[in-house]
Amino acid sequence: MKKLVITMLILISISASMFSISCSKGTEKVKENTIAITDSTYLKEFNKATDIDSRREIQSKWAESNSTEALAYYANLFKTTETAENAYFLGRITEDPKTQLDLARKAISLDSNFTYGYKLLASVYSMTLFRGDDSYLVDFEKDYTLIEKFYEISKETGDADEIYFNALLQKGIFDKAEELLNKGITENKRWAGIFSQAKLQARMGNTEKVESIISDFVEQSIQGGRYEEADRKPLMVYYTSSIYVDSKMYDAAVNFLIKNDSETDKEIPVEIARMYSFKKDNENIFKYLFLAADRGFDSVKSLEDKDFDSIKSDEKWSKFSEQVKLNREKGAADRRKEVLASKFSKPAPIWSLEDVNGNTISLADLKGKVLVLDFWATWCNPCRMAMPVIDKWIKTSKPENVRVFSINVWEEGAKTKAPKFMTDNNYAMELLYGNNELTQQYGISGIPYICVIDQDGNIVYEEKGFSENLEENLVWWIDSLIK
Repeated sequence: MKKLVITMLILISISASMFSISCSKGTEKVKENTIAITDSTYLKEFNKATDIDSRREIQSKWAESNSTEALAYYANLFKTTETAENAYFLGRITEDPKTQLDLARKAISLDSNFTYGYKLLASVYSMTLFRGDDSYLVDFEKDYTLIEKFYEISKETGDADEIYFNALLQKGIFDKAEELLNKGITENKRWAGIFSQAKLQARMGNTEKVESIISDFVEQSIQGGRYEEADRKPLMVYYTSSIYVDSKMYDAAVNFLIKNDSETDKEIPVEIARMYSFKKDNENIFKYLFLAADRGFDSVKSLEDKDFDSIKSDEKWSKFSEQVKLNREKGAADRRKEVLASKFSKPAPIWSLEDVNGNTISLADLKGKVLVLDFWATWCNPCRMAMPVIDKWIKTSKPENVRVFSINVWEEGAKTKAPKFMTDNNYAMELLYGNNELTQQYGISGIPYICVIDQDGNIVYEEKGFSENLEENLVWWIDSLIK
């Protein structure tokens, strides 16, 4: 349970900071980039394609392969021929969200029935304002009528239902939002799931309904075998707090967390402190941080949390950090004992997978060696957190008779994206291409999934998700198997 909570706390921190990042490229700079393109295979394919969805797919592959070349071409194309479609294609590979909004508006002004212009607009707000970035509020007020128009022209397809629902929540028009949500539930739309239901209730101030919805979801997840009973409390804390933060209901979050706190809980006080950080209440921030430290809170990773940046110059933060690090050192022996006690043994499902050079690597041929398998994808943020830890361990501590495979799964365009990602980061893991059958055989419902296979071909350790304990766990796992 502790690992699950720590992992979730890290993910809250990472996601909160990730969506505030933007690039500095503006429309004018994009247009100035006019690299000559004469023989691109992607350009030929793009020009041969007869429908927009095919061109979208080709453009995505081109941008993944050579983003500079692709951006230059589409900037030049739009500069030469200002059509709605050309504005859209430039916008979808432009990195700066503000520039994307400008290009979406331009596409719509050129053709008010071109739905992809509206989709570009919607995608920007889905990744900014509707994830808590209030710097887009002024833009949203200006574009709200465009979102309404998108909804009107897309009623038959339902393409605009989700973005319109979020826009209605943002505007506080809850009766229409509820009507649209009920329609989505009736039609079994994916966006109209329990989190949209909980979000609506939160915006309406119905905290009891929020907690009831989340409680039912957690119960179903446990009964369905996705989680264990020990995960009930951390799941309730994570999901309910996230809903309240999304709705900026910090007092409701504090009340919920205090209600679920106990004298032995090390993590909840940190979450309470986080809620007070949103309220700029430094006194209560430190009150609960030191309460966590006194209880033994030892997540050094949490010291990187950007939600606490405003207080990191305070000397009290330094004292808190020192106590967390001391707790970490004191708890090493107990953590090692707990890790080694988690050892089990079950035969590893056999596989034969292709590596980056086209060779086939078979598990059956690796008997006698200790193996570390890391199942991952380039789009998975927790995977991106785990991989540098594994890479560092390989380069500094891995014994000779151990092989480490990063098995790419659930990845569209895997043979383009995965090797580029590995090369760009200079990772030392051996890349293999996995498949859905393999993830099913290993019982994987989420990534990263990391497991250790012993010399006899048995899985003996595993880690689901990313935890800051991974670095030391790798050392302890392998040391217990290499005598």
